Amino acid sequence: MQVKGYRNEGIRGAKTDRIDALLIVKVLRFGDYKESNIPTEDLFALRQLTRVRSDLVENGTRTKLKIIGILDQVFPEYKELFSDIFGTSSSALLTKAVIPEAIEAIPTKQLTALLKKASRGRLGEKHAQKIKKKAQGSIGITMGIDAFSLSLEILLAQVRHLEQQVAKLDKEIGNRVKRREETLTSIPGIGRTQEAVILAEIGNFDQFRNDKNGAEKLVALAGIDPKVKESGKYTGKAKMSKRGSSYLRKAIRQAAFVAAVGKGKDPMFSKIYEKKLSEGKPFEVALSHVENKMLHVIYSLLKSKKEYKPNI
Repeated sequence: MQVKGYRNEGIRGAKTDRIDALLIVKVLRFGDYKESNIPTEDLFALRQLTRVRSDLVENGTRTKLKIIGILDQVFPEYKELFSDIFGTSSSALLTKAVIPEAIEAIPTKQLTALLKKASRGRLGEKHAQKIKKKAQGSIGITMGIDAFSLSLEILLAQVRHLEQQVAKLDKEIGNRVKRREETLTSIPGIGRTQEAVILAEIGNFDQFRNDKNGAEKLVALAGIDPKVKESGKYTGKAKMSKRGSSYLRKAIRQAAFVAAVGKGKDPMFSKIYEKKLSEGKPFEVALSHVENKMLHVIYSLLKSKKEYKPNI
């Protein structure tokens, strides 16, 4: 990123191996660079695991959106039958049949047994009859239905496989994080997965520990710091730099949302959020203030090894 910045010194912005080599030499010659911090082996391994997990989850989300898109075409009424299309009960049914004609062909007794087992008794014959009725009167397309059926079958299998891989990673990540005995999960919104991502992306905390601006540097590492543009009398709007770790930024955002507006919201973080909203700040800006504060709290807990207590 630093070498890339030097490329702008040339008017033409040309790029060749020879030019790249010269740019690297210039960066080193003028000493205008920052050294990379290499994490310890355990954190390096944890970073690899958490990043793969994040990528698999995103892949799973994209695949689920494709499934929803196909279901909207072949069985648009299906989303009315289950609160979660990818929940246990719905998944059990889709494993058995994916198109209206196939679902309608399942005997009511067999469908009832399938639903009862998957839902642990919550759903029974009444819901089975409702499903068959919706399947019978579906307005979904029928042209090329075999292709849509096979597509759904493959995509659903892919989702199940991804979920199994994520579960496998969660187990390994959880074991590694427990051994570190940190206290970040005492912060509302931060579970084991978020804690693992935060620790892995921060890496060697010693680079921040004795720095008087350590907390601000953590904020910058997450790319949540403001990027200011000023020239003469002109002052542009300060925007989030987004120049740090996208994995860390995503984990902090998820935790901040839960702490500020989630079911188990925290009194301190929610107060910051509500205060910014009352000042006329939009949702994204108000939440960014919560994210900033949370990173300061994380810095404090990593340094002191104490558990979080809200300070209102």
